[in-house]
Amino acid sequence: MLNITTFSAQTLPENQRVSAWSSFLSPLGCTVVADTSAGSFAARLSAAVTPWRFTLVSLDISAQRLIFDNRALSNGLWLLQVADGNGTLKTERGMLAFQKGDLLYGKTAREMVLTSLSHVRLNWVSFPRSGSGARLASVPTSLVASPLVTEHGSTEFLADLLRSASDKILKITSDEIRPLETAMTEFLFAAVFTASAARNVIHGSTAKNAIVLRATQLLEAQLSDPELSPSGAALQLGISVRYLQKLFEETGENVNHYIRRRRLERSYEELMDPLYFPQSISEISFRWGFNDSAYFSRSFKDLFGLSPSQHRESWRWHETGCDKTQGAKRSPRIVNLNARSA
Repeated sequence: MLNITTFSAQTLPENQRVSAWSSFLSPLGCTVVADTSAGSFAARLSAAVTPWRFTLVSLDISAQRLIFDNRALSNGLWLLQVADGNGTLKTERGMLAFQKGDLLYGKTAREMVLTSLSHVRLNWVSFPRSGSGARLASVPTSLVASPLVTEHGSTEFLADLLRSASDKILKITSDEIRPLETAMTEFLFAAVFTASAARNVIHGSTAKNAIVLRATQLLEAQLSDPELSPSGAALQLGISVRYLQKLFEETGENVNHYIRRRRLERSYEELMDPLYFPQSISEISFRWGFNDSAYFSRSFKDLFGLSPSQHRESWRWHETGCDKTQGAKRSPRIVNLNARSA
């Protein structure tokens, strides 16, 4: 079930705001450092969290320090949009300053310290390694975080999508969160590989990276086609199959493996999505280009360590009554955490 939480310190007496905020964030592995005597203290948060840990957060805080213990979220990736204010991000890898207008992404560190030097409004997305983060696993990042060039079209689309989604967190439904996650993942992937950071993927070759980007975009758009092949992709790109294979090998993966892995990852995501529970495993595998159910099951287990049916059944436990709804539109569970903290 999609879990939506809200918190607003402004609804509480001034002498209770910092302690309530600290109590709210403590179960999330976050420690608050703030001046308890400051009458200007402010903290407001809205968050949408899926059972597979894809997380969308809108955060509005006064000057303070938040220390996140991220060990449970290791190997994921995050995206940060600075709507207002300035501050710093610090991990064991170093420190990075941010300011209004920045759009940053990075790999999840074991511990992260966010310091707001003034009033700050942030939109934050966390992509879990077991889900959408797998698509972004090869994305290059600097030691703490990497900026995205806002002039690129894909980055502008991503920024607009994140801003709009953050403004509407309380209205997001269980059926809408997966398409939103998929769209953000693909726009982030495209934005990264059109940014300067992508030059380091293949020995600093901008030209090669441009072809790899075009190739991955083409393959992603045609994953559901069972006839998709390296030769067909190479023909559409106007290059030889040998050169296409060579480019992918320089990124650490061949084309056939990439196609199979991405089809399996898309199937993995849909099998744990309540929106697709009414559909059979075979229907989902066929939709992502697999013509042989037995081959799909073997490949799925080889990659993820469990069968498609085991994976689906494990996620049914996260959805109360999902077997009875048969795809009916579900509203998220909304929790007002002020009542819990007061």
